[in-house]
Amino acid sequence: LTRSQGVREFYPAWSPDGRWIACYSDGSGDYELVLIDPTGKEKPRAVTSGHKVWKYPAVWSPDSQKLLFSDKNQLLQYVDLKTNKIVVIDRADQEEITDYNWSPDSRWAVYTKNGANGLYTVWVYSLESGKARQLLSSRYHNHSGSFSRDGRYLYFLSLRDFNWTFSDFEFDYIYNKSTRVYAVTLTRDAPPLLPD
Repeated sequence: LTRSQGVREFYPAWSPDGRWIACYSDGSGDYELVLIDPTGKEKPRAVTSGHKVWKYPAVWSPDSQKLLFSDKNQLLQYVDLKTNKIVVIDRADQEEITDYNWSPDSRWAVYTKNGANGLYTVWVYSLESGKARQLLSSRYHNHSGSFSRDGRYLYFLSLRDFNWTFSDFEFDYIYNKSTRVYAVTLTRDAPPLLPD
């Protein structure tokens, strides 16, 4: 698809509508987000510029209008492809945000961010209000938030099983098999996931 001599291009992501492939390219001298026409009819379109920092993979919104990405400056942000405007969603205070996704209606972003206690937990951001909020307690390590297709539930992984046992190799106690899949309801009318 590309034959750019001396240019590194990576992290390809196909838009849900099939019109574009987003990737990073260092053709400008910095790693920038670029849109490539898979048919080759249109020239590549730069989406970001002047970003002198490493970026993590971009995730398309389901409506193919926005790209969510984070960088080594610990910023989580999205770019609106109609305006090329970049909106900062949140900033981590310890480690980069590398786990993020969209709601099915493209109106919310879900992501994992470290808390003050060093544990990670799930946050959500409303594009409508422009506000982020912590969705789950930071008492446990929670991550990998994912909306259900109907938008009524949020699934996530959580390390909250404390199976204490003695190690066969080290003279010490260990906790293993601590992770399970959990779900929270996001609407008042959401029926129970598991019948009684």
